[in-house]
Amino acid sequence: MSVGDPAHYYPFVYAHGRYEVKAGLYPLETNFGNGVADRLVFQRDRLYDAYIEAKQAARVAAAAGPPVLRVSVDQGVRPEVARHVYEYVCSQLVREHHVAGAEIEHDELGELAMHLQEDLAIVELAPEGRTRLAYLHVSLPSGWSPLTKGGKAFPEVHRPVPGIAAIDGDTLMKEIIERGQTQVRFVWGLQFDAHLDQHPKRGRRRDFDPAAGLWLRVERQVLVGLPAVRAMLFLIHPFVWPVADVLADEARGQALIGAIESMSDGQLHYKGLRRYRDAIVSFLRAGAVAS
Repeated sequence: MSVGDPAHYYPFVYAHGRYEVKAGLYPLETNFGNGVADRLVFQRDRLYDAYIEAKQAARVAAAAGPPVLRVSVDQGVRPEVARHVYEYVCSQLVREHHVAGAEIEHDELGELAMHLQEDLAIVELAPEGRTRLAYLHVSLPSGWSPLTKGGKAFPEVHRPVPGIAAIDGDTLMKEIIERGQTQVRFVWGLQFDAHLDQHPKRGRRRDFDPAAGLWLRVERQVLVGLPAVRAMLFLIHPFVWPVADVLADEARGQALIGAIESMSDGQLHYKGLRRYRDAIVSFLRAGAVAS
């Protein structure tokens, strides 16, 4: 069941026009201007069918291609954890969207994930406090391969991110899990086409072409602590909008330009923007003036 227009999030506005690498956690109840959608763990909107089609296309490509294209990665997730997550997702869909049981009764978690706009992962917490990424079902990644992340601890998963070393990921995850918290965070970047699926091996990466346009990608990430099984459900809901939509609002446009200009060389490289930085800033400034 769809519930209206997609939510909109602008992390660079929340950061006052700066690009920041931080935990950036907000309580689920935080109001970002999207009404009831902001308080939902699982969002469903009028673009639901497009997300499901993109997921199905990724699964078809994975089935026909090499292992690196794999969508689902199971690194020995404990059966009781997988069952608990499955039951949580089903109950939440009923609670939030009044989805009938027949729509969500699938044989396993991976099939259930194919009916969500969100991708998902499961983080398990060992007794000594170390985290482990035990399961992923990620069809719409932002330039990374799920196969390379499975089984790793939180710090190792995020090691390529410039500036991430300052965040004690294991302690953060442990607190969310043990307290049963539900938190929201956002990451964002720019991409050179409108595809939700930006897997690096699916052949859609292209150079920046001002004539072709530019898109903003924002990921709403929801972290759900599950203390009963010492695990966390990690959800990723990507949104992709034409940058022109952002530039149409002067304050948001200036915040986006400021955030790009504030990126370090390492951050630009990680985001795939370093070689295009000046051209992108010029493109954004021209678009801001035109709007």
